[in-house]
Amino acid sequence: MVNNKPCSSSDGSIKSGCPVLTVSAKTVLRNYQTEESIPVVVPKSAHNQDCRHQVCTSSLMNYSPYPKKDASDENWPLPNYTKDQFLQEAKQYLTIYHNDKKTHKDEYHVRLKEIEDEIKTKQSATYTTDELRYGAQLAWRNAARCINRLYWQTLEITDRRDVKTNDAMFEAVCQHIRSSFNGGKLLATVLVLPQNARLWSSQYLRFACYEQTDGTLLGDPANRELTRIAMKIGWSKPETERTEWDVLPVIVQCNPEEDPSWYELPVDCRPIVELSHPDPKYEQAMRQLGLQWFAQPFVADKAIEIGGVVFKCVPFSGWFMETEIGRDLCDVQRYNSIPKLAQIMDLDVTLAASSQLNIDRIYVEVNAAVLHSFQQAQVSIVDHHTAAAGFQKFLKEDTVARGNTPADWVWIVPPISSGMSPAFHQEMMNYLVKPCILDQTEPWVPYFERLRKNPAVIDEPVKKNNWALVKNAFKPFEMLISRINKRTCVTVLYASTTGTAESYAKQTVSRLFKEGYKAELSELDKFSFPDADKTTQLLLIITSTFGRGNAPANGLKTEQWMEENNQSLVESQEKSFGQLNRELKNSCSHFVYAVCAIGSKAYEDFCEFGVCLDQTLENLGSTRLLPVATCDALSDQYKSFCRWETEAIGALKQVFPIKQALPAKTNILTDEEKRSNDLVSSSEKDEFPDEEGAQAMIELSFYDNVCARREGVGPYTKTNPLEATVLMNKELVKPAKIENRGHLSSSMNQHSVRQIELAIKDMPYLAGDHVYIFPENPTSDVEKVIKRCGLKLDDINLDRPCSLNVISNGRFQSMRELISKYVDLVSPSLPNVLECFARYASDEGERKKLRQLIENKEAYLEWSVNRWTVNEVLDEFKSVEIKLHELIQFLPPLQPRPYSISSSPRTNANKLQITVSVVKYNTPNGMRRDGLCSNFLYQTIPQDKNELSLKQYKTNRKILPPIQSHQPRMSVNKLHGTVSTAGYKQTKQKDHTGLITYFRPETESKNEQIFSSNKDEKASKVRIFVIPNPSFRLPGQLQDPQKVDFSKVLETMSSRLLMFAIGSGIAPFRAFWHELLSLSRTIQTTEKDRMLFIGCRTPNDLLYADELKKLTQSTTQANHRILTEVVPVYSRVPGHQKRYVQDEIPRYKQIIYSFLADKHSFVFMCGSVRACIGIERGLVSVIESCQPGKPTRDEAEDCIKRMKRCGKIQLEMFG
Repeated sequence: MVNNKPCSSSDGSIKSGCPVLTVSAKTVLRNYQTEESIPVVVPKSAHNQDCRHQVCTSSLMNYSPYPKKDASDENWPLPNYTKDQFLQEAKQYLTIYHNDKKTHKDEYHVRLKEIEDEIKTKQSATYTTDELRYGAQLAWRNAARCINRLYWQTLEITDRRDVKTNDAMFEAVCQHIRSSFNGGKLLATVLVLPQNARLWSSQYLRFACYEQTDGTLLGDPANRELTRIAMKIGWSKPETERTEWDVLPVIVQCNPEEDPSWYELPVDCRPIVELSHPDPKYEQAMRQLGLQWFAQPFVADKAIEIGGVVFKCVPFSGWFMETEIGRDLCDVQRYNSIPKLAQIMDLDVTLAASSQLNIDRIYVEVNAAVLHSFQQAQVSIVDHHTAAAGFQKFLKEDTVARGNTPADWVWIVPPISSGMSPAFHQEMMNYLVKPCILDQTEPWVPYFERLRKNPAVIDEPVKKNNWALVKNAFKPFEMLISRINKRTCVTVLYASTTGTAESYAKQTVSRLFKEGYKAELSELDKFSFPDADKTTQLLLIITSTFGRGNAPANGLKTEQWMEENNQSLVESQEKSFGQLNRELKNSCSHFVYAVCAIGSKAYEDFCEFGVCLDQTLENLGSTRLLPVATCDALSDQYKSFCRWETEAIGALKQVFPIKQALPAKTNILTDEEKRSNDLVSSSEKDEFPDEEGAQAMIELSFYDNVCARREGVGPYTKTNPLEATVLMNKELVKPAKIENRGHLSSSMNQHSVRQIELAIKDMPYLAGDHVYIFPENPTSDVEKVIKRCGLKLDDINLDRPCSLNVISNGRFQSMRELISKYVDLVSPSLPNVLECFARYASDEGERKKLRQLIENKEAYLEWSVNRWTVNEVLDEFKSVEIKLHELIQFLPPLQPRPYSISSSPRTNANKLQITVSVVKYNTPNGMRRDGLCSNFLYQTIPQDKNELSLKQYKTNRKILPPIQSHQPRMSVNKLHGTVSTAGYKQTKQKDHTGLITYFRPETESKNEQIFSSNKDEKASKVRIFVIPNPSFRLPGQLQDPQKVDFSKVLETMSSRLLMFAIGSGIAPFRAFWHELLSLSRTIQTTEKDRMLFIGCRTPNDLLYADELKKLTQSTTQANHRILTEVVPVYSRVPGHQKRYVQDEIPRYKQIIYSFLADKHSFVFMCGSVRACIGIERGLVSVIESCQPGKPTRDEAEDCIKRMKRCGKIQLEMFG
């Protein structure tokens, strides 16, 4: 440790007043951000060095600078000076004080003599108020862990060493709070109380933490021990009135030899700021949790050493840096508010979603809310950037003043955006300088130790006004804990590679405890199935799968055990070892289990390890609670897991009811045992809300000022999609040519396939991946439902930001946005939606009919065959009267639709293309339906409006019926007959297909043409995100499209490819040939067979015909073809028999077999499920007829299955 003035003489010796400091060297402290250097002297401690035994202790929370002399040193961790040491410390401080204050030399010597005499006679020193003030200021100046020391000279003290009683001490505390708060303009002050007085509270203002009977905590866990102590000495609050924001009493002990007293703070002495946020989505969530914090910190558990005297009770007031409150509210070991906020805002903060940075996002917004709330309340606070800048200024000034200054980097650097702070890049030196702030033992430790040594004190009468020691007060609680330990035990096992299964398992343990079970958590391999206790054991197992169906690293031993037992079962059956077989089949009969397997359907061996574990346990005699669950990472994995968790706990309750966890005693219970049982039973009767149950309605309110939503940044996901600008929207189907005026089928007339191009950024993808697109509801449906709910289309409240924004995580602010872009108006109404309608139906008959549809599955299936939309249900049940804001809250959200990407990032990494077949179909009862997402994309406005065919016109719902709202205008020519043109006028226009005749309504004016006449109309934006599709990739495909690995490129370019595409299933193959074309410019190889079969309706429907024609010609630098053969197969050519791709396979069976037999060949299929099944059957037939040895049908099918498993055959199916 060193003193306050590390100054040396020219010869390196220590000046007067610095007897313990030697200057070992001079150096500089560099800042690697600003590149500034601060010259400093390097202090060297004479004893008690900070780094003892060559081990740095600076990151330890509490580490006394003083060694413990022996076991009897009751003063430790505070110093225990001898008289000579005391004199030396006093002399050093007085020298510092008088040098800095520049007092007269005679005054210094007089004061020094007074202190020396007092120390020699009384072993104590009494400093003046001015000496205390400067000592406290220096202690703040020397506090290495404090970032706000720039203002150390403004610190004021209140000297109340005269206090003699607990009452007077509490009165001084209240006055300290009032004066320091100063109407919100917070002051830095210190209250100096008698030297040995103690405040039992770490701060004046603390929230309680109650240990509840179900094992959970209510309140601030940091104060769990303090709350227990407060209750032990008499403070309490009725259980029915407890909240997580209850303010603890202030516990004071003026004399360590006397009892403490507790006091409730007056209302004006506990200023609290309720958190709010300028962004309504966070505002709603924080209000719902009731987040709040105290307006000012009052640190009351530290000691200050000044001139050898240690003051144990010197409460210090200052102001908060916002990160302190942010940590209090968000730290896992504190209020842990992030998961609660995430649940309200439907953000995933599990380990599986770590890459989305949702935890960081919420944490930053909580800090922003703290700053906003304090500023709104006009209470002083500092942000971490300002505080760090202030520290840098202090560091420079203090180093100039005294050669160096202590700083603990671990504590100085802010806990948020650390790298953005200059302090993060600043070199510092951490050492102890006196006067100083010290940690000390908790005050109740010596007090209860004294009681333990003098038991008679416990039976003294309870003091009336302030405190009480309640004898045996916690006996019922201890009995309760004992009974909880007797609950039915459930072991939760997990095997995890990335930590997802582990995080899910921890959630299950918490849920089980709340439900009344005793739960234990363990890695799968740490649980020995063969060595487990043979009594009944309940197991819930959550596991992922690694590689090709294998166990994760912490499940390999279990996998080996499974293989050994499964092999033994097979051998015992083959050799007819009946006894051994029976023993094996009963070896795990004491287990009752359920398995949840998590994985991704992008992999061939989806959830295979979990499924195998489930089957193995059943084979060995275990009792299965419920069938194995498989949770797909690409399809709401977490929700699937929660569903399994709920079902598993429900099954547990049926087999092992909670009441059996506490077996009834036959003997007579004492009164205390009865009270304990009452507590237990009341805990067990608590009902926890079903996670999938209905939520309370959000009250509608409007906001006038809302912060503009910031543009999203990657990574882009379902909860954080990219808003991509539509660059191109182009028709790919050529218009039908009409040679005579015969009938033109409606299906041909209405068929449309669009080529959509989107602008992207920071969204990597590979050829073969999927892009997911969020659709929007048709304008006609939106307008109709608004009117149906009793609002006018121009109602200003439809466009005002409102409280409903929380259901979309703030992405959509107004009701019009929500009804247009968030909730689903088009998908069939499910029973849960019908149930909501039934509650709003006023007509008894309609309500009865709705109830019948909800409760009668057959009736619902018969009714739902027409896929009734929300508007149609409201039309049918006219008595349903519902407000728009209520309807929005119970309708399901729109779900994104996947599309195969039909472009390569090597061509342009900032653009992405898809091929969209515009879906239109009839229900079994003949009702016309439009595909929501494809028709939404059809109507998008591109940035390059010239890309659109002139035949496309803007939808006009006043002219065309709603069913045609998504359709292009009619276009025909002279190939296939005539259409009726009544009411239309004719125009002619040439394009690359030849002469085309267009028809449009005579009433439609030219300014209604879409994209060509209204050039100022803004381009549409589409919300998208990409999900990798590793099961449909070119051979040797790299993960990073920007990198070129020549060995991988060679594999890609040297492989033979056989491709089958049906209609818009050509999309991923277009990405493939663009990839190959780009790579062909990088590496030269010999020409390889690449054959494409494509099924379509007519030659006009042959998508990308011009590109395909060029690809079959010499297109590479070596005059090689990218595609060696393209085989179109047409199914709707008038006058010709329908033919499908599988029908052409026999004609090409020899070349197809050459692909199947070649180990360097790969087969790809993309199309509808029905088409792919047909093609697969065709491949089986090729194996049957062409493979030597003439395999049977079953053998040929097995051969195809093996090819699929090893990735030689890859499928992409839809529909």
